Amino acid sequence: MTHAPLATAAPTTPTDRAGLIEVSTEAHRERDKIAFWADMVCQHFVPAECNSVAALASFYGAMALRQVGRANVAQIVAGGQQVTRTARLMAKASEEYFLVNIQRVGRSGLTQDGRRAQLEPGDMALFSGTRTFQLSFDCDFAQTVLTVPAH
Repeated sequence: MTHAPLATAAPTTPTDRAGLIEVSTEAHRERDKIAFWADMVCQHFVPAECNSVAALASFYGAMALRQVGRANVAQIVAGGQQVTRTARLMAKASEEYFLVNIQRVGRSGLTQDGRRAQLEPGDMALFSGTRTFQLSFDCDFAQTVLTVPAH
């Protein structure tokens, strides 16, 4: 997969241009990419563990997100990974959220409450950030993610 730019070129540290926040692993050292990406996922979505399924040398992640009212809308382009929301990490959350993942490129799997959904381009899934879940991306992907407060 060619890593197409998001709205504009994504810098390596969070920037905020008129409410648009952009981050990328592009300039990070190979050994720091996954840790940086995991920090960004936790900061902008929900506390979760991220592990690459791709070789670290080829891992890439970029997101552009904007707050729209009380919701956040994010465009994500990244390499294969596992994202796991554990009970231990849920204790760190200050608010309850619902997430809507819309698959644009590649495939993903979502497991929550003993159910599994397979997403292909054009598919979407709604799930709770207040319960454990696992997202699996076996290869490069692009998704739009809407995060909405539960209340």
